[in-house]
Amino acid sequence: MLAHKPRAEVEQLLARTRLTRYTRHTTMQKREIIRIIAEARAKGYSTNYEELQDGLVSVSVPVFNRAGVVVSIRRGAFGKEIAHRNLLCCVSILPLDIVN
Repeated sequence: MLAHKPRAEVEQLLARTRLTRYTRHTTMQKREIIRIIAEARAKGYSTNYEELQDGLVSVSVPVFNRAGVVVSIRRGAFGKEIAHRNLLCCVSILPLDIVN
């Protein structure tokens, strides 16, 4: 959802957020987090490779309401053994709900 917020709002949120390392893959630099958020907005989805839990990879896509506002995130989670190309193909098959 942060990918669809103004950058200034994201920076303010990060400025008051204490980052927690969950695994050795957790992104801990706020500049890098801002870059990842911008990349997710440009691509239309984001991926997570073991940042929250060892062995867990996932892909997330925004769900927009009819007014074009992001109202939720749909996310698929998969085991670590799934190949990068297989993870990215899942973006096109995740069910997207239209929310009134």
